[in-house]
Amino acid sequence: EAELERLRLVADREPVLADALDRLEDDRERVRDQAREIAEALAAHRAHNARLTTDRTRLHTRLTTAAPETVGEVALPAPEEVDGAAVSAAEKEAVDGRVVLGAAEEELRRLERVVAGEPRLAAELRALGQERTELEEQGRRIAARLAASRTRHEELSGDAGRLSARLDQARGGDATLTDRLSRLTDEAELLREALEASRAAYVAAGELEQATEAAGRAAAEAGFADVREAEEAYRSPAEREEKAELLRRLDDQHAAVTGLLADPELVAAAAEPEPDLTAAEAGRDAAEEAYTRLASERDRAAARAERLAELREELIARIERWRPAAERHRLAERLAALASGTSGDNQWNMSLTSFVLGERLRQVVDAANERLDHMSAGRYLLRHDLRKTVGSRARSGGGLGLKVADGWTGVDRDPATLSGGESFITSLALALGLADVVTAEAGGAEIGTLFVDEGFGTLDEDTLDDVLDILDGLRDGGRAVGIVSHVGELRTRIPTQLKVTKTRRGSTIAR
Repeated sequence: EAELERLRLVADREPVLADALDRLEDDRERVRDQAREIAEALAAHRAHNARLTTDRTRLHTRLTTAAPETVGEVALPAPEEVDGAAVSAAEKEAVDGRVVLGAAEEELRRLERVVAGEPRLAAELRALGQERTELEEQGRRIAARLAASRTRHEELSGDAGRLSARLDQARGGDATLTDRLSRLTDEAELLREALEASRAAYVAAGELEQATEAAGRAAAEAGFADVREAEEAYRSPAEREEKAELLRRLDDQHAAVTGLLADPELVAAAAEPEPDLTAAEAGRDAAEEAYTRLASERDRAAARAERLAELREELIARIERWRPAAERHRLAERLAALASGTSGDNQWNMSLTSFVLGERLRQVVDAANERLDHMSAGRYLLRHDLRKTVGSRARSGGGLGLKVADGWTGVDRDPATLSGGESFITSLALALGLADVVTAEAGGAEIGTLFVDEGFGTLDEDTLDDVLDILDGLRDGGRAVGIVSHVGELRTRIPTQLKVTKTRRGSTIAR
């Protein structure tokens, strides 16, 4: 729009520029005419000066020829003294001519007096008189020509002043007329170019107007309100290609939908009564909500699947790194299970600790049987059993089991089947056997004091005697044996006693 406005302004200025160009052409022609007139005047002036010079020379020659003897005198100048040019030279020659003429007349009168009486001189005098007449006539002609030259000189001086003024006017601010002509020529060329540009702009403005009208008609034919709306609807080639691709997809979808709508079932469904739109909209909303929820769940599931795939790859890599350690762990686990007695390869379910302790238990059993045989009157003996004892609450498996060999029945009994007194003497035998084994393992250091707590009340009289005999044997061997019991018979059998009496204020000990 700015360019169009500028072109319109140029078109509006075209008449003004054309007038200015015409005036410039007139000024240039006028200056050329003035220069031509000045050149002609100068040529005429030079020709006139040349004629004056020629006349002066001819007059000088004739004067010199007429009176050679007077040349060089005061009244008549010498030829080498005659000088000058233009109007001033002509005036000087005219004055000199009059002087020469006066001198010639004086000389003629002198000669007339000299040769008055001589015929030859008379003839010469007549000739000189005739020549004088001619010279006078020539002097009059020269005077007339001089007056005409002076008048012409004045006219030429005035013309020269006027021409100089016209030259100054024509030259203007330029140094010379040639410079002004060159500048005016350049300006005329620029004005011509501007005129051509304005004409081209005018033509372009017309073409623009036509194009605008054509664009408006094309926009209206295309269904747009105006050109601006059409410009706003313009799309780049890439956008048009994208829209074309979208249209192709929509056409494909339309074709698919059209084919789907042509399905007989859909046609039959369309013939059915109009459905409940409210319910359909509610169903649609529910379906959209379900779709949104399922899409969200699908996205989460996809993200989880992707994450699981990543974790799977990571797990596989870690399993590959873990596999050697797993093999070592499996071996260690088997060894640990074997050592703990929980392995299937361990037929006795015997832990390594039980295996080690089993050997010690066998030693304790051997030491205990020496006393149990006496205390049970030869009926019972303990036997180390690799199987787990029935009723045992130990976490380990076998290896530490005990059986009681009943010499009367010939049956190995479980210790749990013994009576209270039998259990007491068996436990006492084991305790005493353990003390013997510990003493042997400790490098001969004996256990000097033993305390036996309760259990005596469950023994019959014979068994109690056997037990006390064993304890007396220990005492005779240098050991101190303490018995904690409520059995009254023991008070008569044991001389050294400590009696503990309990009251509300505490317990007291008496001997």
